[in-house]
Amino acid sequence: PLASTVLGTVLAQLVSTLSIILPIILLTRASGNDLSTIFIGKTRIRRGLVVSTISFLGFYAFTGLGLGQGLFPNNGITLSRFITLTPALLVLVLSNGLREELWFRGIFLKKYGKFLRPLPSNMLAAIIFASFHIQVRYTRSLLPFLVITLILGLWLGYFMQRSGNIIAPGIFHAGSDIPIYLVFLSYTST
Repeated sequence: PLASTVLGTVLAQLVSTLSIILPIILLTRASGNDLSTIFIGKTRIRRGLVVSTISFLGFYAFTGLGLGQGLFPNNGITLSRFITLTPALLVLVLSNGLREELWFRGIFLKKYGKFLRPLPSNMLAAIIFASFHIQVRYTRSLLPFLVITLILGLWLGYFMQRSGNIIAPGIFHAGSDIPIYLVFLSYTST
């Protein structure tokens, strides 16, 4: 299968990401809406980038030191192998973080806001985001993972509402995906 190698995994992820992101962007524009309706723009990005970049680096260090093994077993990947996998890991997590932020919050958060206040809108998006992850098989402990995912969804929604932009929450989300994608890469060949 394509995803049995590191390169194949990266290519599959990029195709999947583009197949979701491109139609969303193109259809948003074709419908006459500005991209800011899906949180793509330059609003208040600077402060969010600082928080998300520091968090991303924290998730990277956390994973590199093997501290995520209890929830995400990675078949004993060494620090050396982790560093070797870093370029692929960066492509995977950044593309997934931006994809899922656009998919779960970018499209819907402002639309929910037409009927609900910001907090209920965010809660609805977070519940949908967490429920999407019910079928995962990359964690030993599904219930704690889903609770963490719900909290993460609430934080990312709040972050997106405050920043008005998808980039900072996308980077934060990408960081939180590092231990997960390391599990996937631990099963691939080079």
